Amino acid sequence: MILKKPLLVHLHLYYEDMWNEMQNYLQNLEDYPYELYVTLTTRNAKIIEDIKRFKPDARIFTVANKGYDVWPFLYILNQVNLNDYSYIIKLHTKNSQGIDTRIDKWRLNRKWWKDLLLSSLLGSPAIVKNNLLQLENNPKLGMIGSRYLITDNPINYSKVEHKVKEIMADLGITSPAKIIFVSGTMFITRPELFSIFKGKYCENDFEGSVMSGEDGRLSHCLERVFGTYITTAGYQIQGFDKRPYFELTSLRLSIQRFLFQHKITKSNKLIIKICGIPVYSRRLK
Repeated sequence: MILKKPLLVHLHLYYEDMWNEMQNYLQNLEDYPYELYVTLTTRNAKIIEDIKRFKPDARIFTVANKGYDVWPFLYILNQVNLNDYSYIIKLHTKNSQGIDTRIDKWRLNRKWWKDLLLSSLLGSPAIVKNNLLQLENNPKLGMIGSRYLITDNPINYSKVEHKVKEIMADLGITSPAKIIFVSGTMFITRPELFSIFKGKYCENDFEGSVMSGEDGRLSHCLERVFGTYITTAGYQIQGFDKRPYFELTSLRLSIQRFLFQHKITKSNKLIIKICGIPVYSRRLK
């Protein structure tokens, strides 16, 4: 398959020690012309040298540690002419540490979350080819992400729904019937769909990026707006990955969590449940 224009690939390399892993994914793009834009939050001469060794024409920018991966992505959109590209591939590094979480019916830990996001887009040359063919053959396909992480479950946006709708109204977008997005914000999309976001935000609009379970920040809201705007514009969001091992692992995690759950609440109360039934609780000092 021959693309008429190059791909725009944005990688936000917050966790610089993940460069080698990200490089392995990027190698699966070698059959296609692409321009690599990398954003860093610190100017690391060694990392810059490694990136340039891998792709000498890579364009590297240092941005403030704000808005997680969302502000750096918008920063890059503001630097380019989107008409110059066939598709956008948005990537970032993701922490693999932490407890398991749930996206719709799938229970997954952070390592699975990261792997699903990346492998669904660039897991192999065959995966890359299939994703691009899907976009080429279906003009109404607007975004590709992992099928396991595309969600419209209200539990994943209920706390920010009003803010998401406010942002969409400010952008002149029709209020959505439902909010749908790729949880984790890695995707392939059509450049023309993101022209609406160019020049709309600046660094000062975003809070500092901190490790927190809190939702409601502008970056979290825009994560949901990105996908929801695409569907309100009449396009589809799809995933084409199939991971039987992950599905079995997710089922095992769900069963384990049902059989035995050890939880400390925000009010510092320890609760132990067996088969979903609380059997012990006490307030911690």
